[in-house]
Amino acid sequence: MTDIGTTDYQGVQIMLLVNNSEDSKHRIAEELGSETTIRLYRAFVQDTMATLDAADLRYALALYPENSDLSEWIDQDVEIYPQRGTTPVERVKNTFLDAFSRGEDKVLVLVSDVPDLPLEEIMEAIYSFKESEVVIGPSVDGGYNLIGFSKESFRESAFEDISWGTDMAFADTAEKLGGMTIHLLSPWPDLDTIANIRALIREKRNPHFQSSKTMKILEDTNLFSKSSCGIK
Repeated sequence: MTDIGTTDYQGVQIMLLVNNSEDSKHRIAEELGSETTIRLYRAFVQDTMATLDAADLRYALALYPENSDLSEWIDQDVEIYPQRGTTPVERVKNTFLDAFSRGEDKVLVLVSDVPDLPLEEIMEAIYSFKESEVVIGPSVDGGYNLIGFSKESFRESAFEDISWGTDMAFADTAEKLGGMTIHLLSPWPDLDTIANIRALIREKRNPHFQSSKTMKILEDTNLFSKSSCGIK
């Protein structure tokens, strides 16, 4: 992996998308219940922030709904900006536009439901700005969980007529970015379903994640014992 200078390293703003609505993980809530699911999603965010903090990365939270209160479960000093827009893809686009309007030059937008994403993948995304116009972290379900542009390379068209929430979202986006140099990270699973959670427990994709807040919550559910035994 290429070294990166301190100036370039700090010159990348990471925007972590946070969905503070109670139905943000409704498919997981069908089995775990709303209270446990809310605790679990908050752990996703806290674990992702811990990963970013461990490398002293510069980041802020992009919050939806914009008037919600995070003080109950985020007690550290972190910049928070609203997500603007009526659809998820519109809010991602506006997260870039708002960051660039604040003077940012290089921006990574990262979802909060890949809490076990290794730091090495995030650092690779940062390094990629040296040689690529766009960086994308594909998810295994056909979407993506990370995308980055510089202000110069940003294309609003990458967020127009996209089959968001389907297995074609990544393909649609890549097509919109035709002709640009794109750096692709290794595919990484989102945690959107109970099957995703079981795979997280069973496969131990990131050994460092085993002591995370997310795993501590899952240890108290019946998913942990079943998944640890290989039950799908």
